[in-house]
Amino acid sequence: MCCSTTGKPNGCGRNFVCRPQELTDKGEKLALLSTQHTSWGEWLRQYPDSRLLSFDTGLGFDYIQDSSQSYISSDISWFPVAHSDSAYPAKEQVDGVLIDGLAGAYPFSALPKTSGEFADQIGKWTIRLIRSVESQSLRALDEVGRDIPVMVAYWFAWYGFYPQTTIYGAKP
Repeated sequence: MCCSTTGKPNGCGRNFVCRPQELTDKGEKLALLSTQHTSWGEWLRQYPDSRLLSFDTGLGFDYIQDSSQSYISSDISWFPVAHSDSAYPAKEQVDGVLIDGLAGAYPFSALPKTSGEFADQIGKWTIRLIRSVESQSLRALDEVGRDIPVMVAYWFAWYGFYPQTTIYGAKP
């Protein structure tokens, strides 16, 4: 289930941050999974046997023309925001990391301008981050090399859920 920044259930979209929810019949929590923003070329390098099945899904959506572009390029939000912060534009794209109940935000504009690895500290955790400029993506690994889920969100949505977030590149 995805929640809006007010915490009320809502549809899942690019500007929502997903939280693990309890399964009603078993009392189990769902694990967070990473989202990945990548190019088709990089995807094919990672998964060379991938096939595009069809653009004809029966939904009448034009997958070639991105209909959300007007929303992305505007300053407005379609959703109420519980917390706000002007450190970055509301629609600045950020990669968000959660580890041990702590949140870290990686605004795209603050990330290194070249691909490669760098380290960051979130609480007591040192994490290794792998940046791809081509696909504008970030991968996070813990100290023993296990993947840490990375969530792509707008700044207003990430901050709405995690106002105590650390911000990469911010002065302490």
